[in-house]
Order: sequence, then C-alpha cells, then structure tokens
Amino acid sequence: RVIGEYLGTNGIGVVFDGAGEGLLGELAGVVHEKGGELHSIGLSRKEKAPSERISFYESYRFLWEQQRRLIEIGDVFVALPGGLEALSEIVDVQLIQQLGDTQHPLILVGEYAKNYKLVLDFIERHGMAEDLSGRLIYASDGAEAVRYIDAHLKMLRASGYVNRTYYPALPPEGIFEHVKQNQNPFKALFEKLVINVL
Repeated sequence: RVIGEYLGTNGIGVVFDGAGEGLLGELAGVVHEKGGELHSIGLSRKEKAPSERISFYESYRFLWEQQRRLIEIGDVFVALPGGLEALSEIVDVQLIQQLGDTQHPLILVGEYAKNYKLVLDFIERHGMAEDLSGRLIYASDGAEAVRYIDAHLKMLRASGYVNRTYYPALPPEGIFEHVKQNQNPFKALFEKLVINVL
C-alpha cells in the first residue's frame, strides 16, 4: 500500500502487466485512488477489455511483445511477490541489465526477494555466472522500496531524462515510428476506445 500511496500522491504513473490481480492489483487500486495514472500493457488472450481505472492501455498477442514493451517504458522496475509471470519479468529485466541495455534498477520487495537471491547465489557459487547482483536492490518492505524509487527518480529528473518510448510524452510522428516496430497487431486505448493497430 505504501508504494501505491507514494506513486499516486506524487503523480508517478505505474506501468504494469494488465492483469491487475494480487498485490499488483492492490497497488494499482491505491495509485488510482490517489489520483495517479495507470498504464496497462496486457496480453490480448487474457484481458477482455481495460478497466475503467486505466489511463493508457496497450494489449499484445505474445508474451515477448508484452515484456519488451513493459521494459522499454519502465524507468524503475519494482517486483512484488507473484507467480511465473512476475518471475519471468524479473529474469528479463535482470538479463537486460547484464547486457547493459538499461541502467534502471530492479527493486525486489519482501521475503519473496530472499528466495530469488538464493537462486542467484547458487548460480554464482557453481560458476554458471558472475556478479548477478548488477542493479538489483533488495527492499525488505514497501517503505524501503519507496526510498530507492524516490532516489532513482530524483536522479533521473536532475539529469533531464525523458523516456523516449512513453506514448503520452511523444509527438504523433514519434508514436508512429515506434508502432512500426511491432510485428503483430495490438490493441491500444484512445479516448476511452480500444482500437486495433494493424
């Protein structure tokens, strides 16, 4: 709850995987309640239509397309306890960090994070990889996660950073150029209407 209150109260948008279930659904509800914007990146096979609380919506056919979009929009990645999709997102972000394709931190929250760290320690201990910590941050709870989020976002603002793939911040020609990269049709929310982008 504390993460959602911080984000919503400070006008920081949340990009999430569209399901809006579990802890992430609770966080999205708090952000919306506090006036924050929600950007849903869903899978068309799973979601029927965007919730009324969604400000921006995109829906992709394949999981890899959804993951790509979640990662390119994210300015800081926060992982709450979740199932296989959450684990997949954590691994994807960590791999992209290892390749040097993002400098944004990945914050793992709660006891769940300790179990992930055990896996990484096992991999390192058996010589299968080195220095897997990278930009991983382990936060014991939401309050600690908020401190890390706040510090990173302040650093981004001070540097004049702008996310070049976040549609609400792009001019129409920028959106068009980015949309052309998609290999499959997807859905987007435009003026409260879901449109198919072919």
